[in-house]
Amino acid sequence: MAFVVFAGQSNTGGAFMSASTLPAAWRPDPLTLIWNDRSQAWEQMAPGVNTGFGQMPEAWGPEVAFAIQFRAEHRDEVLRIVKSAWGGSPLAQDHGQWKYDWSPASQDEIFDGTSQMILRASNAADGVRPEAVFWGQGETDAENASSAAAYGGNLAALFQAIRAEWMHDADGHIGFYRINTSAPNGAQVRYAQSELDQADGAADSVDARAYPLLGDGLHFSAEGYRLSGEDYFRLFEAWREGGAGSGGTGGGRVVNSSGPGDALIGGAGADTLNASQGSDVLTGGGGADVFHWAAQPWSPARVTDFKVGEDRLDLSDLLKAAGYSGGDAVADGYVILFEDGQGGSKVLVDADGPGGAWANYVVQLEKAVVTDWAGLQGGGSPAPPPPPPPPPPSEGGVRLESEGPGDVLEGTSGADTLVASRGSDQLFGGAGADRFVWTAEPWSPAEVRDFAPGADRLDLSALGLGADALAAGRVLLLSDGAGGTKVLLDADGPGGAWGNYAIHLQGVAPERLGASDWIFS
Repeated sequence: MAFVVFAGQSNTGGAFMSASTLPAAWRPDPLTLIWNDRSQAWEQMAPGVNTGFGQMPEAWGPEVAFAIQFRAEHRDEVLRIVKSAWGGSPLAQDHGQWKYDWSPASQDEIFDGTSQMILRASNAADGVRPEAVFWGQGETDAENASSAAAYGGNLAALFQAIRAEWMHDADGHIGFYRINTSAPNGAQVRYAQSELDQADGAADSVDARAYPLLGDGLHFSAEGYRLSGEDYFRLFEAWREGGAGSGGTGGGRVVNSSGPGDALIGGAGADTLNASQGSDVLTGGGGADVFHWAAQPWSPARVTDFKVGEDRLDLSDLLKAAGYSGGDAVADGYVILFEDGQGGSKVLVDADGPGGAWANYVVQLEKAVVTDWAGLQGGGSPAPPPPPPPPPPSEGGVRLESEGPGDVLEGTSGADTLVASRGSDQLFGGAGADRFVWTAEPWSPAEVRDFAPGADRLDLSALGLGADALAAGRVLLLSDGAGGTKVLLDADGPGGAWGNYAIHLQGVAPERLGASDWIFS
């Protein structure tokens, strides 16, 4: 015998469905039973008659397609279903009068009522407890920013309570759908659902974005309920066979972003995750996964679990658009790697190669340090541990080199050399006659916090601006309006493209800078 529960809000209940919209494959079946809590008895399931909820007694939901698939695979096994749905119900607590929510902390509300219903159904089935629960909810929480922000923690607490009170099994299997992103905070709820899928080894999710909707843009159509029921059944069969439901062990699956800010999650196989041009969050899961971009993104994505030496970043479309056909895009300067300062890597693509326009920040690889092209392509190995710290500086000064955009370099009391990156570094020379060096034109301005005119120098000799850069207008000095100077680099001089804002000198007005403060050749 199989005993399963379907619970959630209206997309679990089957809003606006009726007997007239039933799948053609449905056949009455005396071995498929549903709990009728009004009569407190198990009854033969009759979709459109005893599968409804609340104000929609004729509704039917994913339980119908689940039952069709179950009967096709298990001809002689009894299937028992308990269904509890409440339209518009949040998971976050709602303390308003006559407001009901699914929070286990809300006494005598939906969760407690469902617990009592499952107990009655269990007692009428010789004490058997559910072996699986299918949860469908999240859209209402996505309408409220604070509820969406708390959704991950609330969902984890709910699953813990479901296992304790409904299933009596700390490792009980729970399947759930990840909502689409149409609600104002849908992407945040969807990301929380994806994170829990990865964190909870006994919970597996399916992607609701593929389910067709009714004209209201919220509720599943009859085809949507068919697909969700079939997805739930695939999870159920995988659990019974001893595997994880979210992905197989074979070739994996293809997961496509629905738009900027989406959360994509793979399974146990070798998946392909196709990102949008926005700030998606990508989680590959097990297997050798591929993360792909078809076009340059407007804002960087984030990969939460990139495995160096196994997973691969597919930047081929971006490099093809740049006209690059070489074999090592990192060595050739078309892909640039920086440590992110948090144990991960930033990956940038420079569409015209070294020395041209700014590179575009494509993706952050969390907790994965990649140092070469092979590391992005499924080869190579994790970066070695960092070298030991340099010895204490002598009075003659030290040489400090930025590790990547956003680094902070602090000199000593000596005559130091500070070598900036192409990003927004913070540079402190300290005492002594310091030299601030740029080996390539920056993409975003560095901050020099303590430049001392007449003692310190700005070294731009590697940029090919020429010895007469100031007089020829290839270096422009503008007041920042607060007593400091903005340094702009204009490689083609006056009348061409706009100058590139490269350096900010704090507390030093343009008129205080002289020829001796610069190194151009």
